[in-house]
Amino acid sequence: MSRESQKNILFRKLVQRRAILNDPNEAPPEFLRSELLELMLQSCDDTGVIVVQGNRGVGKSTAARFLFKNSAGGIMFSNCQSTSTRCYWKGVAQAVGSPAEVYENDSKWETLLVEAVAAAKCPDELDGSPSWTDRLFDGILSTGMCGGGGGDGILSTGMCGGGGGTSTPSGDDAQTIEGLDLSPLKSGKRALLVFDDFNDVQDDNILFMKHLFPIVEGQGVLAFVLVRDKGTANRLLALNGWGRISPLDGICKDISKAHDKEKIPQWRTPKWTKTQLEALIRSRYGDDVDTGRIVLEDESDGNPFDVLRRARKQYNSTTQTVRERNVG
Repeated sequence: MSRESQKNILFRKLVQRRAILNDPNEAPPEFLRSELLELMLQSCDDTGVIVVQGNRGVGKSTAARFLFKNSAGGIMFSNCQSTSTRCYWKGVAQAVGSPAEVYENDSKWETLLVEAVAAAKCPDELDGSPSWTDRLFDGILSTGMCGGGGGDGILSTGMCGGGGGTSTPSGDDAQTIEGLDLSPLKSGKRALLVFDDFNDVQDDNILFMKHLFPIVEGQGVLAFVLVRDKGTANRLLALNGWGRISPLDGICKDISKAHDKEKIPQWRTPKWTKTQLEALIRSRYGDDVDTGRIVLEDESDGNPFDVLRRARKQYNSTTQTVRERNVG
């Protein structure tokens, strides 16, 4: 079996299992309603590349993971950027077992990756009678032993995080979850490709996305690129003039004037209500903290990161006091 055929099989297996590559150890809550989640869900009627910009803690990753786990399938890349080289695309290439140098000369792995995501809408093409290769890759994925560490491995060791699994909070056929309408995601059997933490990247990473988006568009796939800094987000939008690489509708608008040659994006921070912030705290700490003392009455659009930091401080203080009382 050729390496291309092996990779084709592996990609399809990863899509079926909704694999999250290079996944951090601490997983966010299964479901946490927010304005950003609702906006991203509405965009699931579309195809192409959607750029989602937001500061740390606004819930980009949590929203993307919820949609991802309720999709027809897909692959999500997380924390692929090297801290030393700040090179995201090399991390992606490594995560899917392709030599870094192939990017300049060979796009077969990128095409196979997107084709596998596109095929998730047609389960008959993914399923079939199990063969020895199916059993082999099932064993590789279920044990997390991706590649075995050798240079010829299909995936590099340590680059495959725990797969998203195929279970969802209310089942794969659920059309709503806690009142949230999932029809944009479910009706078209939407499969997703997600690039998380695409932050402060260099020019070659922007070119990687420029090379990838026509393949995504041609296959009718929806890809989310989650970005923290506005500079990177704006450079991505400039690649295609807000065409098939577009900002998430509802958090960005064009403020250019008639004399401007290009569009000028203006981003806004998605809002969290007081009720949603309280639900966030309870999802992490249950009843061990007093949400009324953490979420202020006028904090209708607070940053979840700041709120969780205050909750953590109160939780640590409370548990320390309990320990001291127990000792005494």
